[in-house]
This record gives sequence, C-alpha cells and structure tokens, in this order.
Amino acid sequence: ADPLERMRAIQGLVRSQRAEPALDMVDDVNAMFTRLGSRLATSLAGSMMKALDFVTSNVPGPRRGVYASGAKIEHMFPFGPLAGSAANVTLFSYDGTVHIGINTDVAAVADPGVFTDCLAKGVAEVLSVA
Repeated sequence: ADPLERMRAIQGLVRSQRAEPALDMVDDVNAMFTRLGSRLATSLAGSMMKALDFVTSNVPGPRRGVYASGAKIEHMFPFGPLAGSAANVTLFSYDGTVHIGINTDVAAVADPGVFTDCLAKGVAEVLSVA
C-alpha cells in the first residue's frame, strides 16, 4: 500500500483512541497511584504493562532553550521505562528539535540494532511523505 494511505489509516486509529471516553479519568487514576506510594504503584503498573509488547509516547518539552547554572541545555534525550513491556519508544521535543529514546528488553528483542534500523526506516518513510 501507498505510504500516505498507511499513514492516513494510522491517523484514523490514533484519533479514535484519543476520543476514548476513559481518557478523562487518567488524572484521577494517576492521583490514586501517587497515593499508593512508589513501590506499590510501580508493582501495580508493571503488572498491568506485562500484556503490552510496545509502549510509545510523545512528550512535548520546552519550546525555547532552558538553562542550568547559566549554561544553555543543548539537547534533552528521553528515556521511557519498560515497566513490563518489551519496548518503549519515546519522542521528546525541545527547542525546535526532537530526539527519540529507545528502550528494549533483551529477553524480548534479540537484536536491538535491527529494531532501531526498522524504526529509523519508518521515520524516514514518514518524513518522505511530509
């Protein structure tokens, strides 16, 4: 199939997920997790994530440069925890750039290099249509 057709199909799936009524409860659930304490919250979240093979997120960062002790931070790199999943791919934007962090479970992803190469090809395909 045409790359643009595939992206339109994915766009439709993402839009339907973003319209999920249960998403309105995320803040309440997060507040409950916070009250449980980090050890119990981590255990509970990890047990829920075991059914997932792939987790991804898009984290919007600062649109302008930020500074630490007077020095401009040049790059920010994301790191998404596995929390029981086989792979976590996180995109983080900062000051007009984006970085993608990839975290894989060695037991689930035998060759992280192949995984990364396939992801890079997918990103290149998206950018070629943009």
